[in-house]
Amino acid sequence: MSYPFPPPLVCPAPPGDPTPFSDALSFPTGEALLPSVIAQTPRGAAWRTDEQNDGTHNSYQHRFWRAVCDPLSDLYAKLWKLTLSSTACTLSGPEDPLNDALEDWEAEFALPEPCVADVAQTVAQHKFFLRMKLTDEGGQSIGYFTCLAAAFGYTITINEFGVMRCGQGRCGQTKIGSPENEVFWQVVVPTPSLKYFRCGGSQCGRDPLGAYGRKRDLECLFNKWRPAHTQVKFKYVYIGAEKFNLASNSQLLALL
Repeated sequence: MSYPFPPPLVCPAPPGDPTPFSDALSFPTGEALLPSVIAQTPRGAAWRTDEQNDGTHNSYQHRFWRAVCDPLSDLYAKLWKLTLSSTACTLSGPEDPLNDALEDWEAEFALPEPCVADVAQTVAQHKFFLRMKLTDEGGQSIGYFTCLAAAFGYTITINEFGVMRCGQGRCGQTKIGSPENEVFWQVVVPTPSLKYFRCGGSQCGRDPLGAYGRKRDLECLFNKWRPAHTQVKFKYVYIGAEKFNLASNSQLLALL
């Protein structure tokens, strides 16, 4: 049988960094600010200004305001950084101390997500999850949870269960199940590794007959965000290099 997991849905593109933008006042130099400052000062011989504009700019006015413009240029740069840190799409991180508001943003939105708090994350991942939480509109569909898993790096499929209803179900096609089946849905998660109990290496009472890597962060997220009236079950399927044989019970582990 061919690989049982279909290609993932076309999910919305994750929020990323915007196109860089700035203007002449984002990171100005003192010399660049000087003409606009001089234009606002009083004119005339009494002020010892450079009325002839001979290019020397060595008047008392120029020398005084040149000294003032250097710290003003630093102030402009800091104000620009403050503007960038005021939105989640333009903030930086610890690599830029003047624009490091990431921790403040995470505290405001209860991040890092408790389900993945134990997983080491890069600054880029911290910003990604912040932006995802800001832009996430929520949902209860199969597509929403499939894309949610994809955002955390998992490719899954979701199965829903139904019951036999007169006038709707067909003999030989619809299974007769308990009405409680309608509140259950199943998440099928491929796992790349499977460790078997081995004689001489494993220990009775300690090692299971078969062990696989459970995706506890995924289970935590889905149990946290599932519709309140439903119960979610996880099935872990061992996937070989290319093929998966559903008839091979030794390759199928289910958490039901």
